Amino acid sequence: MIKSTNQIPLILLFMIAAPLVGLAVALLPLTISMVFSMLLLLPIGGAVLLALPSVKSVPYRYFIGTLGLCLFLYFAWPKNVFIPIEALPVKHPQKILYIIFLVLWFAFLVKSGEMRRQFYVSFVNNRTIVWLWVSLVLWRFVTVFTSEEPLFSFFRFTDDFLTYYILLPVVMSMVRCGEDVRTIMNWLLAALVVTSLYAVPEVMFKRNLFESISTLDIVDPVQASLVTAAKFRGGIYRSQSAFDHPLTFSEFIVTILPWAIASFLVLRKKRWFIAMIIALAGGALVFTNSRSSLAASMIVLALLLFIAVLRNAKSGGRNPWPMIGAIFLFPLAIFTAVLFSGPMQEILKGRTNVEYGSSLARIQMLDQGLPLVAKEPLLGYGPGLGARTLGFANTYDIITLDNYYLAAALESGVPYLIILISLALAAFIKSLRLIGDQDPKRAWLYASIGTGLVAFWSVKAVLGTPHNFPLFYLFVGLACAASLPSNTSQPFK
Repeated sequence: MIKSTNQIPLILLFMIAAPLVGLAVALLPLTISMVFSMLLLLPIGGAVLLALPSVKSVPYRYFIGTLGLCLFLYFAWPKNVFIPIEALPVKHPQKILYIIFLVLWFAFLVKSGEMRRQFYVSFVNNRTIVWLWVSLVLWRFVTVFTSEEPLFSFFRFTDDFLTYYILLPVVMSMVRCGEDVRTIMNWLLAALVVTSLYAVPEVMFKRNLFESISTLDIVDPVQASLVTAAKFRGGIYRSQSAFDHPLTFSEFIVTILPWAIASFLVLRKKRWFIAMIIALAGGALVFTNSRSSLAASMIVLALLLFIAVLRNAKSGGRNPWPMIGAIFLFPLAIFTAVLFSGPMQEILKGRTNVEYGSSLARIQMLDQGLPLVAKEPLLGYGPGLGARTLGFANTYDIITLDNYYLAAALESGVPYLIILISLALAAFIKSLRLIGDQDPKRAWLYASIGTGLVAFWSVKAVLGTPHNFPLFYLFVGLACAASLPSNTSQPFK
């Protein structure tokens, strides 16, 4: 409802500007149309936002549900199916919904004192993580201006910021307690179930379910060739489900799998159902034929077992030696046994000539990339230019970079990589803050987030694409909820 006639010119101006943006998108080159649209719409949108009345009550429940739905669609919607119009800046339908959600969130953040107070409370209890995030984003932004292709890097930074960097303040301003965290994690668990179900008929028929409706080859033929090439390894079909590569699918599985296992440990009435989900996800992981994710899953199991022993030792309270063994000797024995076992050594070096060649290629990437990092260690070569700078072509003559640590250092310098790793470590430590909580549901909820972070960064050593990075910044934000006073004061249902 318009309460002031001063708002009418702004709304009319916006109605006039919208068709102009449409014409720009249709008639002008993509880069020029995007710049024109931002210069035209951002001031108008800001003025309209300031003219709107203040919001007294925030519908947190609907915000949490909508965020969960956006995340579910982000992972469950097939990545290779989108609107095949090259001029459109946003081609995926699920991303359009996500951008609408971000606009609503920002409007509430500006107009609602309640939401700003929630963010402030979270900030006060998580200062280290917030300042690391601010430093990370600012450093990344600075490297845009030192990039070899500043305009390309600027659009890459903008897309990355809206896709995953912004998720940390979004979550911190909305998540108030463990119940909110669990709701979001259950949406991700639902996405795990759906994407794992996609993999079953795909492996049976050796054809992706969405291949016939894929529009990737229309917009990006090179990426389409890469997707096709990745489907088989050594004659074995590799499932990619709704993702653009088997590795990104397997990365998603091992990151969410700890929450499924944690749910199995704490739930009694639904254990058979959770067991079926774990079996389904485990089968889908095998279908991806990913050695790195298989190794990451072993690390996940060892870490969860370590947490279980640690919780048991803390609950005993009489003999300190079980805790000492849990902290030092137990994980050391587990990791040593896993890493130096015959099957794991065979997996890591490659069970076939094709797998051995894949491992060798990643070593060659490091040999070729580290000298490039040494030439530009401070600011790198620019966001989005890591693979292009490395110039490493696979057997299909497609430029690729299969190590995100190397990609981050190449694009934005070694300081950016150090800040990123520090942020991951801070979130991991924060997530284990409630490991000794008397409520096992709350303890295992946050333990699964920390374990998921470990799994995510384990796979990143052999995967350079940032497609699943929303999971990382989401998990960092959810880990921050462990420090909120309301998290421990409210009973966990």
